[in-house]
Amino acid sequence: MRAAPTARVGPGLIVLLAMTVIMMVEHAVVAALSIRGATLRRSIGVPAAAYEILYYVLAIATIFPPTALALALYAFAATHFAGGIAYIAAHPRMSGIIGAGRRGLLRYYAAYELAELVFLIALTAFLLSSALRDHPGRVHGDLYRSTHPKMVCGCCGWEVPRSQA
Repeated sequence: MRAAPTARVGPGLIVLLAMTVIMMVEHAVVAALSIRGATLRRSIGVPAAAYEILYYVLAIATIFPPTALALALYAFAATHFAGGIAYIAAHPRMSGIIGAGRRGLLRYYAAYELAELVFLIALTAFLLSSALRDHPGRVHGDLYRSTHPKMVCGCCGWEVPRSQA
């Protein structure tokens, strides 16, 4: 049986939310550039590719989304791992030649970037709903159970009276 979708409230979720906002801005900019037939300079593209790889590693390590989001998460992670590493390892002149020769394909790339942007918005909604569902007033799995009259959340220290648990 599959576990319920979760995104544990804590530092990892906060970092992932902040990184997701940056990812959304980046993908909106890259999609707009691609529609115009332009690309990011390689001096910006290499750090951006490394950031995206780090983002997907963190996302896979910290959340367990519903099936549809999980499938999209793993698909985008796979394309970013493979594509990001290939882009970072590519010779700068080679990637410039490929980009210059295929400006028409950039419009298709813009559609991919927009699809990823929609995914990132859906993922943000999931992360925020998970955070709001867990706090305040709701008990989640990290409670320290003791004989004390209150239960304490292991991720944030929030105290829950036993009568509410």
